[in-house]
Amino acid sequence: MKTTRFLNMMAASLVGVAFMSCSSQDDVLTGGQNVLMPAGQTYTMSVTAQKGGDGTRALNLDGNTLKATWTEGDVVKVYNSTSELIGTLTAQSAGATTTLTGDLTKLPENGATLTLKYLSPSYSAQDGTLTGADNSIDKVCDYATATVTATVSGTNVTTGAAEFQNQQAVVKFTLEDKANSETKLNATALTINDGTDDIVKLTSIPDATYNTNGAGVLYVAIPGFTGKTITLTATVGSDTYTCTTSEAKTLENGKYYGVTAKMAKQATVPEGAISGQFTINSSGDKVYFSKGNLQLSAANTWKFADSQWSCFGNSQSDNHRDLFGWGTGNNPNQTSEDGDYSTFTDWGTAAASSIGSGWRTLTGGDGGEWEYLFGTNPSYKRTTTSGLYFAKATVNGVPGVILLPDDWSTSNYTLSSTNSTDAAFNTNTISESDWSSKLESHGCVFLPAAGYREGTMVRYVGDYGGYWSSTAIGSDEAHDVYFDSDNVGPEYTWDRYRGFSVRLVREVQP
Repeated sequence: MKTTRFLNMMAASLVGVAFMSCSSQDDVLTGGQNVLMPAGQTYTMSVTAQKGGDGTRALNLDGNTLKATWTEGDVVKVYNSTSELIGTLTAQSAGATTTLTGDLTKLPENGATLTLKYLSPSYSAQDGTLTGADNSIDKVCDYATATVTATVSGTNVTTGAAEFQNQQAVVKFTLEDKANSETKLNATALTINDGTDDIVKLTSIPDATYNTNGAGVLYVAIPGFTGKTITLTATVGSDTYTCTTSEAKTLENGKYYGVTAKMAKQATVPEGAISGQFTINSSGDKVYFSKGNLQLSAANTWKFADSQWSCFGNSQSDNHRDLFGWGTGNNPNQTSEDGDYSTFTDWGTAAASSIGSGWRTLTGGDGGEWEYLFGTNPSYKRTTTSGLYFAKATVNGVPGVILLPDDWSTSNYTLSSTNSTDAAFNTNTISESDWSSKLESHGCVFLPAAGYREGTMVRYVGDYGGYWSSTAIGSDEAHDVYFDSDNVGPEYTWDRYRGFSVRLVREVQP
């Protein structure tokens, strides 16, 4: 293995940052004249290759400067002005400057601009080391280019000196536990996301990396970017740690950076929950939502709906129900208007043997948890990354309301008429695929317009949505979330005997 090949030519001072048709003949124009060349003819090319700037070579860290070199046998590809691959060149020697020679399969025009590429970036194959290992950056992530002007003489092509410029940055990450900076994190996997895509994923970092680098230290090649908010996600044992930059950052190709990333340990998402976290009060308490509305599927057997848009609709019956009278966790088939709804039995408590313990119903009314989530009270609402709380939508053909998690980013998906109570459901029409990959995967919750029940009659499925809170008002009513095509209200009140949907939550443990 070559141990000094890297980025074909990279040298930069450490930048500190706080936180990457066929014919038998070819008709070729040479020197302004058309010259017919036999098919299969090869042409020779020679070019002196060096790096621009200070010209230093040798892949190592010299103080805070990263240096790189040529290795004998390094291969460079040659592309013509139409980006067609027309040949390969090979480095004839090691060092700061080398001669690249090789054959071309097509003769370029005299004076044509050629692009030379030393290109083999395999970002996911990196193991976090700079040099020396089988999957170190110098082995799997070299990427540098140069442009030259061709001088053609017969079948020979020469150019001026090629000054290769690196096409990526290299970052030395030191991963620390945010709760204790003395604790370095030896991650087994690291993902770097720019707010839209995962730009680099190290999927299998061996223990040997930290033997080489030191505890918590990873060297990572990253394609340069400008003005992006970056999130690091690290796997450490069975735990997940994240770190997001507080402001947009820039990494310049060809530069070497040192970053200390203070990583926060993430709570484990419980079984049956959506990953998004939602703050529910001014004290900062957070919850996860269940993955679907609560359903009674058999006597005393409860489950969460198979998808966030699933509902039984008009097919309500005993032991096949998802529209419940208020507080009827202990008597879910109670439907009559004159039934006993005087006390509240939380569905989460009653269903614990089927869905697991810890689930509960949110409080409602003015100053309640539902109101805080929706952000409709100017003086009583959660702080979100995007400043957005909800959006009317039709998901996989089902109308309803999307709740956006605290850390929602507008780069995940573009939603229209967000925070608008009077928007129509078809303001946002979202496919099952987009919902799964772009919204639910980022923690979004969907509350389907499942209608409501009066006695045994179900009304307005797909038009109205109602979700109970745990908060009573007076002797016969309770607070709920209500929405239709013209309105969203998280502090409504309704008669307790009406059958509404139930969406449970459970606390995010610190």
